[in-house]
Parts: sequence; structure tokens; C-alpha cells
Amino acid sequence: MKKALSLVLAVTMLMLCSAAVFADEVSTETATVYVTISDAEGKLVLTQEAITVTDADGDGALTIHDALYAAHEAKYEGGAAAGYGTEEGQYGLSITKLWGTENGGSYGYYVNNASAWSLTDPVKTGDYVNAFVYTDLVAWSDTFCFFDV
Repeated sequence: MKKALSLVLAVTMLMLCSAAVFADEVSTETATVYVTISDAEGKLVLTQEAITVTDADGDGALTIHDALYAAHEAKYEGGAAAGYGTEEGQYGLSITKLWGTENGGSYGYYVNNASAWSLTDPVKTGDYVNAFVYTDLVAWSDTFCFFDV
């Protein structure tokens, strides 16, 4: 009787854990985020565009990188191959090209008006991703501002 009960409990736990893992996988298939990008002249080229994000790099997570890739793929003439680039460096994944501009790595990005740690930070449905090319590469006087109610 104890062995049968133990077996039933073990099978139940296994099914619950499998369901939880499956639910996590399903929730990361796509997300709709709102992307804003300003170019090398400081002009807004995308303003809170609803972008469907998928796991473009196959790392199992929906990230800032995936959102920016998807935004370029959907909205930049020539797609992400022409307008967006990244590389893995000493400090992790870094932007090398944003909206067609290659300037040696001077780009910024925020999620929900907060500074992000990395391009590999997660995003979820309803998030706002803001990315920009620094325009002042001498005095670094660029600022990020936002307004709320």
C-alpha cells in the first residue's frame, strides 16, 4: 500500500512539474512589446510600435535583443540583416548596428523606462523597449527622458 501511494505521488509530482515547464515554454513563444527607436540624428524612427517578438536567437527566452531584431525585421528597409547587428564581447552581447548606424558601440536601451542590464534581459507582453543611437560622441550629453501621468 505504501509503495503504491508513493508511486502515485511520484507520478503526480512528475506530471505537475512537466506541466509547469510546458507552461513556461508556451508563454515564451511570442510577446507583443512596444518599441521606440531614435536614429543617429536623434529622430524618432519608431514610436511605440507594437512588435511581435519571437525567440530569434534560439536561446529559449524572449529578450531585448529579440525585440530589437524583430523591430528591424518588421520595420527597417532590408530587415534586420541590413539595419541591426550584435556581437558577443568581453561584457556580453552588445549592439554593433542600430537602425543602420555603426558607430563603435554607442547605443542605449531601456525597458519600461528603466535602464537595462543587458540585451539578454527578458521582455514580456506589454513591455516598452526604447533604443537609441548616441548623437553626442564627444561630450556624451545625450539624455533619456520620459513622461508619465
